[in-house]
Amino acid sequence: MNNPSQFTLYTSIKEQNLLNVPIAKPLLIVVLSGHKELGVDNELICQSGEFIFLSDSPAINMRNIPKDNEYFALLIEFDYQDFDGLQINTSNKREYYIGKTTLKLEQCLQQFVEISHWAPKQVWSSWKREIISLLSYMGHSDILSLLDNPQIKNRLHDMLR
Repeated sequence: MNNPSQFTLYTSIKEQNLLNVPIAKPLLIVVLSGHKELGVDNELICQSGEFIFLSDSPAINMRNIPKDNEYFALLIEFDYQDFDGLQINTSNKREYYIGKTTLKLEQCLQQFVEISHWAPKQVWSSWKREIISLLSYMGHSDILSLLDNPQIKNRLHDMLR
């Protein structure tokens, strides 16, 4: 993300079928309208009012399906240092985690969106860690099993950015 914020708002008014999308770093997708289907056979479904946390992946298929007028989602890409100080569970490595969006999570995400416009870049990681900590506190600690040690491809990605 080369823009001054640490999030992306993604919208579409027509159904999209995205093939072999690379996920370079852990990614939180909060579906606000419509739904998202993931996987080769669209076996994962993330409805409006839910979130999906994805681990890094060389390629994943996605479908963005609008409801009423549009598909709308908030995307936040996490760096590996955003997980510093958190107890990572690598014994049960997962590729994704789907959960319900709650009012507390919505408020935390709204604060993150707001601070990303005025806060210095040096504090963004601590705010991302707050999102992860809140999710863990709310019972979604399985997201900590999405991580592994950053691979060489991740380090190269960071260097090239």
